[in-house]
Amino acid sequence: MRKSDVGHFGYAARAARVAVGLISYGTDFLNVNGSICVYAGRLLKGEDSRNLPVQMPTSFQPVLNLKAARQIGLPIPPSVLARADEVIE
Repeated sequence: MRKSDVGHFGYAARAARVAVGLISYGTDFLNVNGSICVYAGRLLKGEDSRNLPVQMPTSFQPVLNLKAARQIGLPIPPSVLARADEVIE
């Protein structure tokens, strides 16, 4: 991995965070997928899409790629590590 490949912020997919991302702050996909299933069910039952409310994600997951931070020599303070929902080693 080149140093220029690291330092990206905000990947949605976990695979991208593991591969090259340094830090990500995104939605909890399990909750989002559950909402999508509920919406699909309501549409399949014949509900008009104009009657479905717009929903915004309510939970977010900060993920820190400690391996990438070490590769570029970036020290991560313990307070930042403590706030991460997931730390990729």
